[in-house]
Amino acid sequence: VSDAVNAGIALLTEDRQAPGLLLGLSVNVNIAVAALNCDTIKKDLSRVGFLKGKKISQNSQEYCRKMSIKTPSLQQKVMNLSGGNQQKVIISKWLSTKSKVFIFDEPTRGIDVGTKAEIYKIMEELAKEGAAIIMISSEVDEVLGISDRVLVMRKGRIVAEAVTNTLTKDEIIKYSAMEV
Repeated sequence: VSDAVNAGIALLTEDRQAPGLLLGLSVNVNIAVAALNCDTIKKDLSRVGFLKGKKISQNSQEYCRKMSIKTPSLQQKVMNLSGGNQQKVIISKWLSTKSKVFIFDEPTRGIDVGTKAEIYKIMEELAKEGAAIIMISSEVDEVLGISDRVLVMRKGRIVAEAVTNTLTKDEIIKYSAMEV
């Protein structure tokens, strides 16, 4: 994980709870944990192995504000947040690493429509800032709505590739169902 973080790669996992979050820990800790694995950012949040609590809290507070995370405090356990707010905590965790490549695996599964729109906006802003976004999604409308380019995979192999304005929903479904 440290090698990927230091290479500027962020993975927002499909299952946000098990691998994506430390459910029993606070919003503050969850936002800070990935940055503490990033050599270039770790020095701002710790000194000779000791965490700078005030700096970590300021960083977390900034992301809670930017991402509109609804939580009574930074000390709130992540398990007590809604699915959409949990997803925003994961995104904040990775944004705090200043990554340049973001892999979003099923980024809007199980969240409300309003939060989906917020996540799409974040992805678009990251792309405008020069970040690479790789989105893995089983929702064809989502893929067509936000992607510039689509790779359809089946059994680990690419079976189709196109820019989104030349690919239809029916074609994606057909390619994803064909035998390799």
